[in-house]
Amino acid sequence: MFERLHARRLLFVIGVVLPMLALLQQGCVPALAMGSEATITLNHTVTYQTINGWEATGQAGQIDYSAAFQIYKDTLYDAAVNDLGINRIRLETLRKGPNQSGNGFDLAALDHTIETVVLPLRQRLAARGEKLWVNLCVVGRAYATNPSGANGTGYDSAALELVTHMQSKYGFLPDSWEIALEPDNFGWGDPTNVANALIATAKIFKANGLPHENYFVIPSNTDAGRAINDFVTIMTQLKNQSPPLDNAVRELAYHRYGGAWQQNIQTLANLGQQYGVDTAMLEHIASGYPDLHEDLTVGRNSAWQQFALAYDAGEDGSVYYDLDLGNPSNPKIILTSRAKFLRQYFRYVRSGAVRIGAETNDTAFLPVAFINSASNPVMPGRYVVVVNAARAGSFSIQGLPAGTYGIKYTTQQEYDKDLPDVTLAAGQVLDSSIPGVGVITIYGKGGSAQPSPTHTRTRTPTRTPTKPPNAATPTYTPTPPPGGCASRPAKPVQIDPYHGQVLDSTVIQLQWASVECAAKYKLILRQKKPKGPMILKAKETDTNFETELTDRKKYVWRIKACNTYGCQSSDWWTFKVRTEP
Repeated sequence: MFERLHARRLLFVIGVVLPMLALLQQGCVPALAMGSEATITLNHTVTYQTINGWEATGQAGQIDYSAAFQIYKDTLYDAAVNDLGINRIRLETLRKGPNQSGNGFDLAALDHTIETVVLPLRQRLAARGEKLWVNLCVVGRAYATNPSGANGTGYDSAALELVTHMQSKYGFLPDSWEIALEPDNFGWGDPTNVANALIATAKIFKANGLPHENYFVIPSNTDAGRAINDFVTIMTQLKNQSPPLDNAVRELAYHRYGGAWQQNIQTLANLGQQYGVDTAMLEHIASGYPDLHEDLTVGRNSAWQQFALAYDAGEDGSVYYDLDLGNPSNPKIILTSRAKFLRQYFRYVRSGAVRIGAETNDTAFLPVAFINSASNPVMPGRYVVVVNAARAGSFSIQGLPAGTYGIKYTTQQEYDKDLPDVTLAAGQVLDSSIPGVGVITIYGKGGSAQPSPTHTRTRTPTRTPTKPPNAATPTYTPTPPPGGCASRPAKPVQIDPYHGQVLDSTVIQLQWASVECAAKYKLILRQKKPKGPMILKAKETDTNFETELTDRKKYVWRIKACNTYGCQSSDWWTFKVRTEP
């Protein structure tokens, strides 16, 4: 697995460091609100995603450091489960090597990871009354262009062999199946190849009485922007099956090595809502708590992963725990600096927790709030508020139920610092503070916690679009759009070109997702900025438009979805045309 580290580091430089330097050079660092004490207001009647788990890739040095591993493994797994809060594992599988018989997956290597990593973590979570989520992930180009073949050579037959083996030998199945790790990086080519592998596998699983609905994870691209188009392409192909198979997808997964602009993250969240699937950021070396916070709030993530559980990797951001093997007879595990901040979220927000509304009047104190599941044995029904603090200061939280709350913070100077517990009566406000930039967590410890809100996954948008409350009442009765809709359409979602993309062709195809209740779409394309020179306006009933543009120019575009009740506009997206170096 760690052969991929060098490539990951390069992706990190290209996708994170260079854009950050560009922002600093342009003076684009957002201003922070200053002044009076910040107030955070909770609203448990507003609910968002449900958390599936905090994921790590199943690398713990079990192969490369086998002797030392026997010494440190118990300490590592105890810390990962009981302190950091890991409760989801990526179980990777590869195609058999050239010296192995058969064309299926390497079950011997899979067994080794299950026995040395998965089972110990699973046992420790079971001891807490919790469950380890096992996300089976296919690595490499295995069967990319041959989704189904004779004699076990197809992806689907290999998948069936693997889950049958797991069930018979270990007594459990993966909780989800990630069709392909980074298909845009491992040569899968067109996303329809991923769709074909998913279709064949869902069918063979169904025929054998195995999980196949709300089970698969796609598209898991390195580039978050490219994941938009690939996801829609795959889902469209699944919908066109007879019967439709779009309900086979559980998570829309992406990585942050490219295209991780906030608008792309927002679009992925919108697509998740539109298609009724969870979103998940499932790998990015060097991501820290700011990315996690954005993925939870803007991206509505239900699962999140930095990368590997443990390795001798130092502080490059590829592991939660660094292994100090200087003395092989006395190895040490070290929680990395980024993981210390991630712990402020992972440890207290458990699987089944539902995110609730949390607003702030000061952008220097950004909150995210959850109510843990009432059935969780560790944090039963407990509120958790995590505040991303961009400066030292005080704040208050309104809307917490009566009870006792612990308060813990981590800054660059201090780690795992406790403040005195606070006991609130009904209606009381909790006041707290943090001495520097960092993360502070307020978590329920006892008392009259609210029951967990119900959060149901659905295959339709979670909000029914309605007229704005101040909209004038029309003096006529409009003809309802097709399908019996009685309101204007939902906000449209762009697909391609994704926000921030650089295109190497002057012939551009603009594409957006179909919007329920829309009778037509209005396309607006301008040069450079939203008030820049108009390039074109078009009215379309289709969801794509092709045009030829001038090279070496920057463009912005948006879509309006309209019917007789009115229109809703997408955000403005930017892209560049650059065919020459």
